[in-house]
Amino acid sequence: MRCAKVCRKRDYASRLGVAIVFILFVVIAMLILSAFAINLAHVQLVRTEMQVATDASARAAAKVYASTTDLNVAIATAQALANQNLVNSQPLQLRASDFHFGTSTRESLNQRYQYQSGGTDPNALHLRVEKKAGSPSGPVMLAFPGFGSSQFSELASETIVTQVELDVALVVDRSGSMAYAAEEPAVYPPNPQAAPVGWDFGDPVPSPSRWLDTVSAVNVFLGELEQSPQRERVTLVTYAGSAIVDHDLTEDYGQPLLSLAGYSASFDSGTTDISAGLQLAANQLASSPNSRLWASKVIVVLTDGIHTAGNDPKHTAESIAQDGVMIFAVTFSAEANQANMQAVAKAGGGNHYHATNATDLANAFREIARNMPTLISH
Repeated sequence: MRCAKVCRKRDYASRLGVAIVFILFVVIAMLILSAFAINLAHVQLVRTEMQVATDASARAAAKVYASTTDLNVAIATAQALANQNLVNSQPLQLRASDFHFGTSTRESLNQRYQYQSGGTDPNALHLRVEKKAGSPSGPVMLAFPGFGSSQFSELASETIVTQVELDVALVVDRSGSMAYAAEEPAVYPPNPQAAPVGWDFGDPVPSPSRWLDTVSAVNVFLGELEQSPQRERVTLVTYAGSAIVDHDLTEDYGQPLLSLAGYSASFDSGTTDISAGLQLAANQLASSPNSRLWASKVIVVLTDGIHTAGNDPKHTAESIAQDGVMIFAVTFSAEANQANMQAVAKAGGGNHYHATNATDLANAFREIARNMPTLISH
């Protein structure tokens, strides 16, 4: 009887010992797995932070380089931005050698951009950043170093930003109010203040006038495109009570300017159908034989007043945007309906700019040219 009790006690103690060993083993295994999981989550978080910082820095560098063509300024801008984006609680440090320029090309909208380093006309920026021993930012210190894993993790992130090729439609208001100067009311009669005695519509446009200021601003815009590394094609659409295509998509920017000069030599009156100009421009971008399937489509529309004919341009812009066309809107003079054109730009995913004088207008077109779409293509 006593032996049986002793045996049971020994058996219980033995099972208890085995259970304790098993529990300790499970606890240790859980600690190791937990440490591994925490380290993995930490590395994934740092990798995400690193990619976000790399993307932002590459976009900034590409934008600055497109507007200044100064590689050193572009790199300095990207480095400053990277210092503001913390990665693993530390600023991401970029070296000049991390930046490379090359060429991205594709033959259709359904294809990915293919990047090649170098080239005579680079249109893409490749930024590769590393966090490892010997790099400026150093490796990633793990949350549980040496516990189920190594002490450090080494990461790399890269981004290719491509300045995409563009088919651009310039949509210019040629209504009668454009014959007046920016600072004077466009009310007929009387004639524009700058008009000579005996002047009437059909004669050369007076100087100064909103029209001539617009022609100068378009010249600035095309000059900016000329300096870019991409091949933009430009079509000119003008509108008053109706719209016409003055010149098909071309890389010869002198041709649209010649078309504008024709109106300067004989400027007619007319109402303002902004919607007609937008719709004809969208049709031209889609169906012109010179339209490129792989190029992004952009409309830049200018008006100096209020639409007085045709459909609501906001509704037209919403319809056009469904086909992936981006719209920038420019209003000129105090009489322009800014709220309506802001809605047009918003519907088209672009920006609205307002100008009250010739200098403001030229700056607006310059800013648009420098803010044409870019794409993270890798």
